Amino acid sequence: MLWEREEEQVFRALSRALSGGTIAWKGNIRHVPIDCDFSDTSSWEQTLSGYPKNQYQNGAYWNTPTGWVCYAAARTDDEAARELALQYIEELCAGYFRRGR
Repeated sequence: MLWEREEEQVFRALSRALSGGTIAWKGNIRHVPIDCDFSDTSSWEQTLSGYPKNQYQNGAYWNTPTGWVCYAAARTDDEAARELALQYIEELCAGYFRRGR
């Protein structure tokens, strides 16, 4: 089935990106892999002015897609998915704002 082949390609691409260190940082996911940035100053063709690369809307890392990427990567590389999940949990524990100082 065509859908399954495309799905597997996505799973493998995400696993390669995780293993290659191009989409994750401390368990968070970057929308554009670092090796696919548009230029040296921007992840995208156009960005709102004032946002340096790797911050906010210009290549920042977000935790919203972490679970989805873990799921997809686990389909082809369980170790990469497990490592991403562990990094995410470590980052949550380190930055837990309710602990106070």
